[in-house]
Amino acid sequence: IIANFNMVPGDRRHPALTSGIRLGTPAVTSMGMRETEMVQIAAFIDSVCRQPDDQEVHASVRRGVADFCTAFDVPGIPDR
Repeated sequence: IIANFNMVPGDRRHPALTSGIRLGTPAVTSMGMRETEMVQIAAFIDSVCRQPDDQEVHASVRRGVADFCTAFDVPGIPDR
């Protein structure tokens, strides 16, 4: 997933000092993920954002993401 800073509606800051982020999804949609999977991806991101210094949470999310991704093929990478 690609992430970058982005302006949000009502943002009063200078365009170089944005307060939002944009998450690009081409990589996951090319793997066949859709809206249901985006909810799970958001939950992974939320877990880490809520506890940014908790290494146990990071490890748990890392394992969860790895398990989650096994259900999807990566285009161009056979037998991963």
